[in-house]
Amino acid sequence: MRQNIDYKLYGNVHCDLSAKYFKKQKTGIAVINSDKSFHRGICLTSAFKKSLKSHKCYTDERLHSICIWKIIEQDIDSIECIILCMDTEYEKTKRYLEYLFQNKCPKIESLSRYREELQKNVKSLAHNIANAYRKRAFKLSSKGKELNVVKISYKEIIELLVELEEFDKKSE
Repeated sequence: MRQNIDYKLYGNVHCDLSAKYFKKQKTGIAVINSDKSFHRGICLTSAFKKSLKSHKCYTDERLHSICIWKIIEQDIDSIECIILCMDTEYEKTKRYLEYLFQNKCPKIESLSRYREELQKNVKSLAHNIANAYRKRAFKLSSKGKELNVVKISYKEIIELLVELEEFDKKSE
């Protein structure tokens, strides 16, 4: 019998996506605890991505940062380090995440730097889970691990894209 536990993201978390944003297929973005005990993710359809790309403020790094922020925001106080698996430009994504999290931003590390710190060939823990979100997030019933899908609206993403555009203009 499953215990009634408050599941959340904590400690070191890995972030990855299953298909690049430019590909004409769904993209799954997932965040998973380093002990693999809990994960959460988002799935973006190709039509949804196409409509976002037509907006003047769109960049892959901004969209990636917004998705990660939305997935993590409710557990930010318990997260020590966000390990980004390099699917977008690391420095820009990191800067946008620091802006979105503002005063509560945990350490942000790239997977390659994390490997150097550990001196081990660590692979992305979130890749397979991101692929599961890509394939199964919109199915009503599915086999396998239960998915914890985070909902995000088009309007919310556009508002944040505009906010990040203004942040870039102020930073220049």
